[in-house]
Order: sequence, then structure tokens, then C-alpha cells
Amino acid sequence: MLNLFNIRERKYEVGVLTAIGVKKVKVAAQFAIELLIVTMCGIALGVAGGAVASVPVSNQLRLLAGDPDRQPGGAVRSRRRHGRRSRQQL
Repeated sequence: MLNLFNIRERKYEVGVLTAIGVKKVKVAAQFAIELLIVTMCGIALGVAGGAVASVPVSNQLRLLAGDPDRQPGGAVRSRRRHGRRSRQQL
């Protein structure tokens, strides 16, 4: 939908390109490539933003749910008790 508005706004540019001899297929390909690049940049920014935002949200949800292995700072407590040997040490 936004691409249609973009094409309408750039009628002058399309007219100049066709006037100097660029084929319509090449002009359409230019718009398609531009749309692909903008889409990929948007996807990359969305994924990066989601990855960054998911960590603190996940930590808060675990605290609210009462996860016993989560401490307020986000650190995970060890389940092993001090003074006891694990099976590997025996």
C-alpha cells in the first residue's frame, strides 16, 4: 500500500527516466529492489528490537510468576547445595 503512494509521488522521476530511454521494466525493477531493501531493513530492525526488549520482559515475567530460581537482579541461583558433592565428584 505504501509503495503505491511512493510511486505516485515519484511520477516525475519515472517520467524523466523513461524520457532518457530507460525501459519501463527497468524502472519497475528499481522500485521492486528499493522496496525489498526497505523491507529487509525494517525486518532487521524489528528482530533486533524484539531481541533486545525480550530479555528484560522475560525476566520481569519470571519474577512475577514466582520462579524460585530467579533472583531480583536476574541472576539464576544454583540448585546445588553447598557442602554436598555431586555424582561426578564421587
